[in-house]
This record gives sequence, structure tokens and C-alpha cells, in this order.
Amino acid sequence: MAPGPVVFYQQLLGFLALAVYLTATGKLSGIRLRGKRKALMLLGAWHAGVMLSYYTAVSFTNVSISVLLLYTAPLYVLLIAPIFLKEKPGGKSLVALIISLVGVVIVIGPENFFISQAGFEPGYLFGVLMGLFAGFFTPVL
Repeated sequence: MAPGPVVFYQQLLGFLALAVYLTATGKLSGIRLRGKRKALMLLGAWHAGVMLSYYTAVSFTNVSISVLLLYTAPLYVLLIAPIFLKEKPGGKSLVALIISLVGVVIVIGPENFFISQAGFEPGYLFGVLMGLFAGFFTPVL
């Protein structure tokens, strides 16, 4: 099944399950969305984008590489924290970052980054990029 319908039905079933639960417990009327509708819609779209890129990565690479790339989110947090949070990364954090990035490159396969090779699959590189995209935007969720 293509990633688009999978993500759509995943989001739809989650929404319906939440709506049924809130209706059954009587808490549906207690939800106040005034001023939060745009943020809620943006968060839903963001989550759909992350899941779409993750499932696309799964379809172009394999599950193990896609999961590895999805869980690189802490690496991006470490890289972006000095910009937004004004945190200074420590020496241990930088060593861990380098080791993690080297590990990701080894698992993905350094030979897959060179287009001039015989047997190169552009779909694999696209899958890796989609996995990195999913990992980069996961911390927002």
C-alpha cells in the first residue's frame, strides 16, 4: 500500500478513536478550541508529514534504516539547541554526536552516497533523505 493512504487512515482512525472515547466519557463538551484551532491543525499536518516521510523511507529503503533515521531526532536537537535555546553543547555531547553520525553513515552504507557507481539506486538515496526529514521534524511533535 502506498504511504499516502496508510498515513491518511492512520490519522483518521486515531481521530475517530479519540472522538469516540471523549464522547463515551462525556468529556467532548469540555474541550475548548478557541484560539488553538490553527495550532492543532498545524500539529496534525506536521505529524502527517513526518509519518508520510517515514513510510516513504520504509518503502524506498528498509525498516531498519528508516527506524534508525527516524530516531536521529536527538542529534538534530543537539545541533539546533545552541541556536534556539542558547545552550552550549558539552564535550561529551559533541563526541556522542560524531560517533552517532559516523554510525548512521556506516549503517546506511558509504557506497550509497556516490551517484557514479554502477548499480546505484536513486530510490535508496531518496528513501534515506525522507528518513532524515522524518528524524529532523520529529522533535517538534
